[in-house]
Amino acid sequence: VSESRPKKMEDEQDHGPDTDNQMSQSPDTGPDTDNQIRIAYLPDPMLLLDPFAEYPPPEARQRLQHETAMTFELITCKELIDGVLDSGAFSILFVPGGFAPHWESKLGTVGACCIKDFVARGGGYVGVCAGAFLGISLGLLPVSVRDIDHVGTRDGPCRLLFSEVGQSMLGASVAEVTVRYANGPL
Repeated sequence: VSESRPKKMEDEQDHGPDTDNQMSQSPDTGPDTDNQIRIAYLPDPMLLLDPFAEYPPPEARQRLQHETAMTFELITCKELIDGVLDSGAFSILFVPGGFAPHWESKLGTVGACCIKDFVARGGGYVGVCAGAFLGISLGLLPVSVRDIDHVGTRDGPCRLLFSEVGQSMLGASVAEVTVRYANGPL
């Protein structure tokens, strides 16, 4: 798989008038409607190289494309380092599951600074699974990893405790919840 990116993802639908021209805003001002939200999609750089990985999984992209007018553009770590997030064309950086150290090794400190600067200017960051862990390691999320020793253990129920701040921010009615654990740090 080449690290060059397509202009639009293959299954992206046409949502009417060309929305690219409406995206001249910087993250500071923000988009007003879904058709103005462009998502920079940064998949795991190593999993992209595996032709048998069926990666990145299409579910999130397909759901947003069918239920909203948001658009995705696949970007690479090199493009991120070269300043693609500085163009003002993207509202959100979306980092899906994978393995956080893959991104960390490809991005280095320069790429990490690019992501932090994008968020500091008002850009959104959405991390799922390892993408959330990357956000934590970059200091974008006010959480800490308490247990990395059980990575690779079997999945099952996991007890989580919210701090008072976390309970308030998330609107949790209780301080303790049980969730499904499916590998990764806690």
